[in-house]
Amino acid sequence: MINSALRAARVNRISAFLRDVEAHYKAMTAGATTKSRVSKLKNYSLSLTAAKSDEVLRPLAEACEQLLDELTDGRPYAEKQEKIDAIWAVIGREVLSIEFPVK
Repeated sequence: MINSALRAARVNRISAFLRDVEAHYKAMTAGATTKSRVSKLKNYSLSLTAAKSDEVLRPLAEACEQLLDELTDGRPYAEKQEKIDAIWAVIGREVLSIEFPVK
């Protein structure tokens, strides 16, 4: 069983990632994506990989990794808008479905 403090840290890191993605997404739709913003998102890769080792967080972490890949692949937003929107929908469902085990 995962330590609750470790799980909390992973949840906080995923939450920070999603906030940064939202900021990036808004900038990207306005055509203002910067290299520093993309670099900041890429720094979450290790945290998302680690979160996949948690059975409860795995589906959310996998969806976040897919979103990270789409947002940082360098293709124009217009080419990937539908896929990004679909991944956001999956993330929303996963967030709502998370049930933490009670000791």
